[in-house]
Amino acid sequence: MQHEISLRFQSPARQIVVLCGKGNNGGDGLVAARHLRRSSSHHGSFIWLGSGITRDPAVNFERWRQAGGEILVIEDDAAWTAALERVATADVILDALLAPG
Repeated sequence: MQHEISLRFQSPARQIVVLCGKGNNGGDGLVAARHLRRSSSHHGSFIWLGSGITRDPAVNFERWRQAGGEILVIEDDAAWTAALERVATADVILDALLAPG
């Protein structure tokens, strides 16, 4: 995923927002966010929708936090309203909320 985003958005200092939920897709989104953050040309924000996290996603959440990644937790309308500006100004929004299944 990092490679694909880097190919499509090559200009420096791209702002990427990763929207994640508490399931396995959210865990995958956290992995992508961590790898994109390592890239010098991408600045990532992570927005966590909902509360509670278990198993594999929890491991990736902790790795993201330990790497110094930004975490915005959305648990109510007020928090979502505050996060909307970040989402609206992003160059890339990575959806790690829903699975095709």
